[in-house]
Parts: sequence; C-alpha cells; structure tokens
Amino acid sequence: MNAKKQVMRYIIIAVIVSVILVGVVVYPDIQKFVDEVGVPWGRPEPAVVSDLAYTVNRWIDNIIYINEYGELTPYLVLDDDYGVDGNTLLLRYYVTDETYVMGEDGDYENYYKNCKMDRYLQSEYLDRFDIKDIICDTNVEIICKDSRDTEYIVRKAFLLSSYELCLKRKIHMVVEEGDELEYFANYENICPYTKEGEMASNWLRSRTVTGDFKVTFNIMSGKTYTFIDGREAINHIRPAFCLKDNTPIKQQELNGNMVYVLAQ
Repeated sequence: MNAKKQVMRYIIIAVIVSVILVGVVVYPDIQKFVDEVGVPWGRPEPAVVSDLAYTVNRWIDNIIYINEYGELTPYLVLDDDYGVDGNTLLLRYYVTDETYVMGEDGDYENYYKNCKMDRYLQSEYLDRFDIKDIICDTNVEIICKDSRDTEYIVRKAFLLSSYELCLKRKIHMVVEEGDELEYFANYENICPYTKEGEMASNWLRSRTVTGDFKVTFNIMSGKTYTFIDGREAINHIRPAFCLKDNTPIKQQELNGNMVYVLAQ
C-alpha cells in the first residue's frame, strides 16, 4: 500500500513539474497566439468597424453589410491598419454582377493609373453607395508606368494587387505592391465567387511586368493566377475601399440572422 502511495506521489510530482515546464517554455507562444489571433472569450461586442477586422478578431465572421443600390451587400473587413493611412480595409465579399474591361484604346498600355477601370471605380461604382462621403481617400501603391518600381496614387475605391493576395509566396515575379494581407495567407481565401456561389474571375490592379506583355493585367480565375489583355477581355470586379477605424457599427436582422451594418 505504501509503495502504491509512493508511486502516486511521484506521478503527481511529475505532472506538476511537467505543467510548470510547459508553462515556462510554451507561454510566450501562447501569449503571441492570444495577441495575434485573439480568443473568443472576454471580448466586448464590436462597436466600430475596425473591431470586425480579420487582423483584430478571427473568431467572428469578419463581415459587414453595406448598402448598395438600397440592398445590403456583404463586405469582408480585412485589415484595421491598411497601408500608410492606417484605415480599415473592406473588400466586396462577392464579385460584382457586371463585368468590365480594364483599359481601352487611348489608355497607356497596362498602367493602372487613370485606366478605364480606375475611372469607373472613382465614379459609377461609388454612386451605388449612400456612404461615399465617409469613404476614405487612400494612398494606393501601384506599379510604375515604365518599370518595376512603385508609386502611390490617392483613390477612394480600388482593386487589390497580386502581392496583397500573398501571391509572391507562390509566384516569384510578383512585384511588392502594397502589403500582404493576412487573410489571404490561406490560399483558399483567394478564390473569387459570385453571389450564386460559382467560381469567378476578377481583375487585380497589378500589371504584367515580364516578357513583352505590354497590355496585360493580372487576374484571379477561380484559384488560377494568370494575365490577360486588359483592353479586350472582360472580367468581374472585386472592389475595395477604406473607412475610418472608429466608424460606428450596429447589429441588424437580415433574413432571420443578426448581421453588422453601419450605424447611420
């Protein structure tokens, strides 16, 4: 009996020592996990748009519904500190119903600045919102006209770049244009879809910088990254824009579910 008690005592001591060692060795990683990923408990109810960002809380649906033409449309809330401006980045959850060309005759080859798509996003696209007055002016990094260097343009609505979709991890030729967005580190998140749930293709703002492809822009076609003539081909659009981090939000019922919308 005494022998059994002694064995149990050794087992208990061994467990205690193991717990202490695990705590000492693993705690920094646990703390990093809590800091970067978050935990599902002890969090206040989201009150501003940055609270919904993927970079802030991955335990919730990082989605807010924005009024487009009077219809609530889902947008992903991706980053609470986007670019040099540090605002909250929203990306349309589904591609748009309409398709569009990137450029037209008269546009400078495959240069994003002031191409037909860029002009459309600053005009007709913004007209669908009743919140366009609070959409931020954002410094957007693009590839220069005649080199692989980059420059900044100020835009309210824009397309994401190949680099922001973390594609340089798979394709070395991708130019560092903007910052990688953590949400797209999971390659499954890159694939665009229509609201009917079908795989789609959508334009990126990145131009082709290799070979002799002077009129081509990059696209995501389902899970395939490729390039295509921006003046002849038509593809869907998946626009992005930024709101101030402290833009208030609220919950609202939609089709029997509680969703987040702007509190206006």
